[in-house]
Amino acid sequence: MRISYDRNDVDREKIVQWLTTYAYWAKGRPAEVINQSIDNSVTISVLDDEGTFVGFGRLVTDGITFAWLCDVFADPDRRGQGIGKMVAQGAMDYFKNGEKIFFLLRTNDAHELYRRHGFEEVAGPENWMSLRLT
Repeated sequence: MRISYDRNDVDREKIVQWLTTYAYWAKGRPAEVINQSIDNSVTISVLDDEGTFVGFGRLVTDGITFAWLCDVFADPDRRGQGIGKMVAQGAMDYFKNGEKIFFLLRTNDAHELYRRHGFEEVAGPENWMSLRLT
């Protein structure tokens, strides 16, 4: 398997189906919103040895100081093959020649996966704020 940052390698139909069907954070998200988010992000695709799209993640970033890793998803039929790990590593590798990047992500159920890559709970969560416009 390999990582690609080429947006042309994203199987948009597949990722729309996966996110709207299986992802607790994106159920009901319109396809046009998913496609716009892909267009405005750094994409991380995982392709198997035959070139089949089997995993995805995206980085919302300024490219210098901050990156939010989101929409990480592995093909439900390929779970347990290290695809999520590849996306997490691909996110960090994307910046390996740059400045130190502050990464954020949000997960309900994959804390141990991300801890293995050095992620920790947010220090000083009382200093962080958020706003969700609906």
